[in-house]
Amino acid sequence: MSVMSVSSDPPVSARRAQTRSRLMTAAATVFAEKGVAGASVEELCEAAGFTRGAFYSNFESKDELCFALQRSLADSAMEALREALTRIKAVPATVDELIDIAVDTFLAGQAQNPTEAMLVKELELYALRHPDFGRTFVELQQNSVTLFGELIEDALETHDRTLALPSTQIIEILHAVQRAAQTSELLQPDAPSPVATQLKTLVAALVR
Repeated sequence: MSVMSVSSDPPVSARRAQTRSRLMTAAATVFAEKGVAGASVEELCEAAGFTRGAFYSNFESKDELCFALQRSLADSAMEALREALTRIKAVPATVDELIDIAVDTFLAGQAQNPTEAMLVKELELYALRHPDFGRTFVELQQNSVTLFGELIEDALETHDRTLALPSTQIIEILHAVQRAAQTSELLQPDAPSPVATQLKTLVAALVR
């Protein structure tokens, strides 16, 4: 995941884009450490090396910054899906290979380090406590789930195979397993993580 761009924002100058990027990157770290509610605008500005004026010239509020971070996370997940679709179309694959690609793609769209993992959890909590942000949070997640589900179904259809459950339900199960594994990794960072193998075994069991 990268917080370097937010595709749904209006075009901005290169300098302003760089300022937004630094503010978002700093916010990701501060939110991961202190939580969204616990982090002040002043702390975000200090971490980014800017003044309050720079913050408010780019974001109307901390809420808007959260929207931008969540859109950036969603953009990264969608990009991983687009890359996987290109790979699947370019190279014929067996069902087992398709499952590997699908799970690897799913994991590529998830948090890639402890800071990102904590940021995701903090944004989820923020979504639960703030209905306006929650609606956007759910919409962005649903868009990603729908596209990923279509990707899996289309790929399996080329092999005359189907899923035992609707693809959206399977992706929800994958998320549940991945998030549980992610929490374990945060609590026990030195322990090995078998999540990729677990998810591939799970998906294989649900292919008919």
